[in-house]
Amino acid sequence: MLERGFAVREIAAKIGYESHTIIVKLKKKYAKTGRVKDKPRLGQPRMLNEHNERTIIRRLANGECSNAI
Repeated sequence: MLERGFAVREIAAKIGYESHTIIVKLKKKYAKTGRVKDKPRLGQPRMLNEHNERTIIRRLANGECSNAI
């Protein structure tokens, strides 16, 4: 959108962000790294994917299970 001449505030409004700051940060990140996605981080990989984590949290909140036993 920036390449097509849209202003940062216009892009933020079209995407649904109230603040244009995130667009400015992404623009700078893209100019520096050539991408907007975060780089992979160091450390041990997650044991649960997002879906499984949400399922566990929902079951705990509903009282379906209370501990690991």
